[in-house]
Amino acid sequence: MAETRAAAERLRAITDFGGNVPESAMYGPELGYSRDVDEGLVLDAYLAEHPADEDEPITRAWVVHVFRLTINGAELTDRLFLKQSRKGWGVYVCGWLNEYGEAMDDCLVTKVNTRGQLRRLASALGITLREGASE
Repeated sequence: MAETRAAAERLRAITDFGGNVPESAMYGPELGYSRDVDEGLVLDAYLAEHPADEDEPITRAWVVHVFRLTINGAELTDRLFLKQSRKGWGVYVCGWLNEYGEAMDDCLVTKVNTRGQLRRLASALGITLREGASE
């Protein structure tokens, strides 16, 4: 990550990207940096953080593929669930579980509309989604 950040900072500094440093002062064999390598590092990092389906809506088929389904919905943690209502998809927190394991007194934490929104929320909460999250 530090290498990618340094590459992005070198690119940002050159005049092609609005900086004030000529490319020749930043890149070259004698300096040990290659613009092509830096651009590749930054592009790879961006694509890794922004899957092609990030703006796609959440669908039931995708939810079934990515999550373990329970009686309460798609389980994010033992107390957080992704559920669909008439108004769309949302993340709910469960107040308590009854003797059958059903969520009781659950309340909406936030609505989520796209796969990217859900991935960012899961990442912020420290929740790892299964790999290969696509239909």
